[in-house]
Amino acid sequence: MGHMNSSVSLAIHRERAKNFDPVALEKICVYLSCTQTTVASRFGNFFDRLLDLCMSDIQEIFTTKSDNASSVGTTASSVQVRSKAMKVLADLCELDDGSLGLAQDPKVRACFDACIQDTSVSVREAAVDLISRFSSRSQELAMDYFDLIVHACGDPGTSVQKQAVKTLWETCAIPATFGRRIEAAASTAIRVSAMEDSVKVRTVKILRNFWFLTPRSLAEESLTEHFCETVWTIFEEQKRSRVSKNGLIVPFTRDHPVVHMLECIFNASTLDCSGQMKMNATEKASTLKSGRAFCRQLVDSVLHAEASALSEEEKSERILKYMVSLHALLVAEPKLCAGGNNQHYYIECLMPHLLYNQCNAGETHADGPPAKDVKRPNAEKLTCVLSIISSNILVIDVLGEQVCSTLTQNLQKLIASHDYLSVVAKACELLCRICSFSSATSEFIMKLTSSILNAAA
Repeated sequence: MGHMNSSVSLAIHRERAKNFDPVALEKICVYLSCTQTTVASRFGNFFDRLLDLCMSDIQEIFTTKSDNASSVGTTASSVQVRSKAMKVLADLCELDDGSLGLAQDPKVRACFDACIQDTSVSVREAAVDLISRFSSRSQELAMDYFDLIVHACGDPGTSVQKQAVKTLWETCAIPATFGRRIEAAASTAIRVSAMEDSVKVRTVKILRNFWFLTPRSLAEESLTEHFCETVWTIFEEQKRSRVSKNGLIVPFTRDHPVVHMLECIFNASTLDCSGQMKMNATEKASTLKSGRAFCRQLVDSVLHAEASALSEEEKSERILKYMVSLHALLVAEPKLCAGGNNQHYYIECLMPHLLYNQCNAGETHADGPPAKDVKRPNAEKLTCVLSIISSNILVIDVLGEQVCSTLTQNLQKLIASHDYLSVVAKACELLCRICSFSSATSEFIMKLTSSILNAAA
């Protein structure tokens, strides 16, 4: 004991300036030297003291930084102390169930908050690892630390980002009983475009396998619904945060985070996939086949929603939710609407919405929402329908004259009377694509262009 105490004293003198509490360090060493205490009790007290040391060190460093004297307490040794303390805590929490209770302590939360913002990657990595272990053992703790995990997903450190994304998906997005699971899935999906390459490859594979390659017989829920809810959450959040309240979020373009994620998942021809991101021919064929079935299921869901007994407001929102998801998929990879015996399947199923939206765009009821609130979702749905039909036309060889004629008439009415520029622009784009199948549509385009030029003159 005497030899041990002399060693402790020497350590205390060496580390006195590095934020160690000498008394706490000595007590820990003496405590661990006792042989009459049970192992479980040792772990419990060791955990408590290490946690105190870690929090004391972090608190001292952040206090020092706020006093513009960051050179004190931020040495390599201090970083090592903090990261090792967090790693030891992570190992101990696997052995001591009492650690879960400590994780709910506000002081512990403050410690984690500080570690997540630490300048050292090793400290942030150790903190995320510890939070991940806590969260995997308790959904309540996963809920408490959800925002911290999401924050860590954008960490510049690859190792931190990788662990955070893995935890967010496996602990929060997959369990059906987790309260913020769709938010977790959306937070993962929207960050794919900004992820470090190795993390992106891993995340894309996870999303591909979960949504598109999981056998429907083994899925515990509707993967279509999970995907739609995820895309819808991103769509709604972007609507809430947009600068202009008059414009539409749709149509999506290729730089949209959801579209980019789907391009990676399907290895779209418009995306230069190489290295680990690139699938082999068999994998790509299997993924495309599943994606086509997935898109067909979305169209069927639209048709079922139309025939349902839901209120008009609920029906409209549900249909728009499916349309937005289908629109994102087909912008990313138009080939998903190819194949099958009927090349016009999407056009025939969705063309009635062009007329429906035009006739009902401004209808309101006395006790219903204002006309502007009704027009916006109708315009969003109509924009999605136009984009989906446009994607379908891209991958077909023949378009019947009757279909061309009906589409041209509907689009002509939209261009002449619709309030939203996004709808008019998308209708004009679709008209131009129909020209390659119909001479009558080409003549109409020429007359329309001529009249516009004459009016401008």
